[in-house]
Amino acid sequence: MKKVCLDMSATLVHHGHVRLIKAAKLKYPKSELIIALTSDEEIIRHKGYVPELNYEFRKEIIESISGVDRVVCSPWEISQRFLDHHNIDILVHGNDNVNVVNTVDIFPRTEGVSSTEIRERAFHSLVSKMNVGKKMYTPGPAQLSADSLLSIRPVFGRGDSEYEQIEEKVLSGLLTLTLKKKIVRLQGGSTNGIEIAMVNFLAGRVLFINSGYYSKRAYDTAVSNPLLNDLEIFSCTPQQLTEFFGVSFDWIFLSHAETGDGWKFSEQTLEKIKSNFTGAKFMFDSTASINLEEENISDVQCFSSCKGLGGITGAAFIAYDKLPTANRTLPFTLDISTYENKLFTGPYHAICSLEKNIENLAVIRDNVKREKEKFISEHKENLIHLEENQPLISTKISKEIRQESNSIYYRPRSANKGESIVCHFNRMFK
Repeated sequence: MKKVCLDMSATLVHHGHVRLIKAAKLKYPKSELIIALTSDEEIIRHKGYVPELNYEFRKEIIESISGVDRVVCSPWEISQRFLDHHNIDILVHGNDNVNVVNTVDIFPRTEGVSSTEIRERAFHSLVSKMNVGKKMYTPGPAQLSADSLLSIRPVFGRGDSEYEQIEEKVLSGLLTLTLKKKIVRLQGGSTNGIEIAMVNFLAGRVLFINSGYYSKRAYDTAVSNPLLNDLEIFSCTPQQLTEFFGVSFDWIFLSHAETGDGWKFSEQTLEKIKSNFTGAKFMFDSTASINLEEENISDVQCFSSCKGLGGITGAAFIAYDKLPTANRTLPFTLDISTYENKLFTGPYHAICSLEKNIENLAVIRDNVKREKEKFISEHKENLIHLEENQPLISTKISKEIRQESNSIYYRPRSANKGESIVCHFNRMFK
């Protein structure tokens, strides 16, 4: 009787293992089929992790499969010496074989299944369960992305070629999205980025268009910042804009979309702003509009990783075309050259979380759009803003929504009684 050896680790036993065993027994029906099962120690050494099932449990399962005559503990690499020790005549292996032995019979692997794929599917299932178990109607990060989490790994900003490739991919994708030539990344939220952008770029006469809470906060920051006391600062609401048409400004600051008010500038209004402030440059707070709204008139854009980009919190970005024109002596942490030259720790893991998302920005945007359309159809009688002023990120309605036990709703800092703001990121990764 010939002795046939089938080599496997079977860290997660699946139908591919069963089919390989059956195929080996079918080809060698009168042989003794011996399974060489990799030890826990060898798996840890060569694969880098503790197997989900230890050797004894894996052995118990494999021994119960019809056709298996015996299971022996094996090293990672099957040598001719190992086969001779067990008096084995032939090694049967899948087509990923790297063992060097005298006689080996290669069998095709079962397509579409491996322990690695099952492991990743299990991870996706765990993340999906967490998302379903806690519905987030907040502006971000409202839903976990399994791909984002799987992209996080040990990284460092200097001398780590893997991270450098990831960051290059992410920043290149963001430059394509923003239609800008330069971009810097820094730790923190977009509010961090906005203040840094203001002290580096703003100069001369500046008009802040106060359309809601966040644009008003940017205005207050500029007025109170002693580094900006050389500016002539003006402000108006969107309704007061016509009063400033024809007035010369060096910079216009606006928030394209206001999350807490469920409002955005219409395309028509942006065109009017562009045509009536022809000599001005534009700085956008794009936190609530990045990847969600069309933006083609800004000279500087500030945004974060966790809104329309779908990453985890922790990264802010400033995208721009030309170097700053404001001539100020700035502290190290406020000088944009600090970030251009990457002079201290960056938001490495938040950048990693965007690696897969940067390939799927259109999918994320479409998913948010569908959630928005569904919500509007259900609450069309309670809409506060016109269709042209509806941002994808959120909707403001004249109705209080009763909060469910497993749901978290957005409570904006500028909320009015009897109104609700609902954000639409809850199924951005479905």
